[in-house]
Parts: sequence; structure tokens; C-alpha cells
Amino acid sequence: MNTSIKTQIKQTWLLTLLILVSMFTACKKEKDPVINNPTVTSSIFGRVVDENGNGVYGATAIAGGKTTTTDANGIFRINNASLDKNHAFVKITKAGFFDGSRTFIASVGNINNVEIRLLTKTLKGTFSAVSGATITVTADATVTFPANAIKKADGTIYTGTVNVYAAYLDPTDANLSTKMPGNLLGVRTDNSESVLQSFGMLNVELEDASGNKLNIADGKEATISATVPASLLATAPVTIPLWHFDMSTGLWKEEGGATLTAGKYIGNVKHFSWWNLDKPYIPIKIKFRVVDANGNPIPFLHTHLSLIPGGGGFYPDTDNNGVVETVVPQNYAFNITGIDACFNYYSIGNYGPFTVDTDLGDIVFNAPSIPQATYTGIIINCSNGIVSNGYV
Repeated sequence: MNTSIKTQIKQTWLLTLLILVSMFTACKKEKDPVINNPTVTSSIFGRVVDENGNGVYGATAIAGGKTTTTDANGIFRINNASLDKNHAFVKITKAGFFDGSRTFIASVGNINNVEIRLLTKTLKGTFSAVSGATITVTADATVTFPANAIKKADGTIYTGTVNVYAAYLDPTDANLSTKMPGNLLGVRTDNSESVLQSFGMLNVELEDASGNKLNIADGKEATISATVPASLLATAPVTIPLWHFDMSTGLWKEEGGATLTAGKYIGNVKHFSWWNLDKPYIPIKIKFRVVDANGNPIPFLHTHLSLIPGGGGFYPDTDNNGVVETVVPQNYAFNITGIDACFNYYSIGNYGPFTVDTDLGDIVFNAPSIPQATYTGIIINCSNGIVSNGYV
């Protein structure tokens, strides 16, 4: 083999190596940041309710590769699941309802508490795919479909009647945290994570008369419009990112934006799932343990972390040891409120602002309007056997 041929072969191998390295580097840059989070073993104790707060029987709960169903009270429990530490995700399905879900920071080796409020899958209107239409979801939200803009699951254009099932969530709704999917954590277009402040959420599902799924056709866009609540209008940005919910990661994903016009956010979307109008902030982790006046941990307590100023905030529950791990915006103060079993709110105190992840230690929660007592005993079944994994 002459020197010229050897040189060409060497150059070809070097070029191939450079291309492979370049491809590997590019893949690393584009990799979703949630993939490499640590996996932990943890359990979930949850309750699934309808919009009136009644337990939903027979709903399917899926988390960490495990599946179970809710009992007559809407209760489910998944033990020792393998969960993403920072983005643990549980999904709930039930015929007649939109899918529900919750994303949370998993408490390692402990029992995490979640409550998920399923929204009834309500038909909001129908229209001809050929002509398009504007569908009113609520008095505060609409969706406009252009003509010839609907496709079937196989990607071909659909020309029949479209059934529009939809729901709108007011960001000032006291039950927002239990109704919304996931939590208020999103991934930006540069793959950085942000904690979010919502100015409204909209879910749309399209079907034909036989219940087959439809969506926006390639190259087309629908327009969504949502009124900003009066209490949030003063802090509403002129332009705001749009985020769609990614059911595979349990996080919101930035895609496009909306503009504030005459008190409404208006933006275009290329597909449908949940869409969220959110202002992003740099996230930091906050951890604390809620205890009573005697230093005893309070398990499964609803808490509310409300931003100062701005309100809104986050609603994490304590685990079985009274511990909360959640995220808040960097450099923002917040108030922590405890919510008792009768849904009375009691301010625990103001904290922050913080620039880095912070452990607040023990914080004391007192519910003065409700007498407290401690009960001990053994729960047995009808055969006098000791009940394991039960609840009262």
C-alpha cells in the first residue's frame, strides 16, 4: 500500500472520529436534564377526589412502574416504588375524567402524601374541521381553530366533526394545586429548570364522533386566549412563555409565548395537551419539618408557601415524618401556612429570601381552633389479624 493511500485512510478515520465525538457532544447538550436525576425508593399514600371533594373509586394510580387502584374513599398506596428523587411522578386515570397527576420531591424511604382532584371530561363544543371555529371553554378562556387544521392520529387531514373537551384553571383557585397536573416546575428551551408562577392553565382534547384522538395538523396553529384575574393583572408581564405539560417527565416544557392584550393573554399553539401561562424564576430547594408545640412531627399536613409579594405559591404536603421538600424562587421571601383538616389556614411565619438551597429545620404549627388528642391502638381485620398498610 503506497503512502498516499495510507494517508487518505488515516484522514478518513480521523474525520469519522471527529464526527462521532461531535455527535456525542451534541447529544449531551440536548439531553433532558431530568434523565440523570438520582433514583430513590419511596412510597406514596394518596387520595383521588372529584371536583366536589368526594373520593373517586376505581381510579388507576401509576408511579415508579407500579400500578394500583383507589378504594371506595379514593385512597391508594404504592409501596417502595423506584422514583426520580427530584421529579417523582404519579399519574391517575379514570374514565370520564381528564388524566390527573402530581410531581414532587420524593422523601427517601418515607411515605409521600398527595391529593389529586380529577376534572370531569366535559364536552365544550363541536365544529367542522373544514371550516374551523372558536370554542368557549369558560367565560375566561377560548380556543380558536382555523379551517382545515385538524389531523388524525396517523397524521392525515381530518374533515369531519370535531368534539372539543376542555377545562380551564383559574390561577387564583384555592384548589389549583390539587387540580393541575405535575407541579409548578418547568424546563426552558435551553434545558434549564425554572419554578413557575401561573397566570392560567388550559387543557384541550380533540376527538371524532367515535372517540378517536385528533390534534392540530402539521404546519397549523390554534389560538388560545385567557383572561388574567384582576388580582394578578398588575404583575402580569406584557409577554409570557407558554408551557405544555410533558406526561413522560411530569414537567412543564417551554414552547412559544403569549402577549397581554386588553387584559387577556393570547398565544398560538401547535398541538394540544395542558398549556400553562407562566412567569419563570430560578429555583432553589427549601426543606423543613412541621412539628406541634411538643416537638412531635405532623404527618400528611397540607402547607401553602405564598410568595411575598405576589401570592400564588406552592402547596406541598408533609410526609409521614412531617418533612417537606419543595422549590421556591431564588431571592423571594415567602410565607408558610399550615392547613388543618377542616381547611382552616394558619400562618406559621415568613422566611427568606434565600440565594441557595436551605434547610429551615423545625417549624411549629398550632391549630388553636381544634382540640388535639393522641390515640394509640391496634387495627385488626375481621379475622383478628393485624392490618398492615391500613389507614384511619
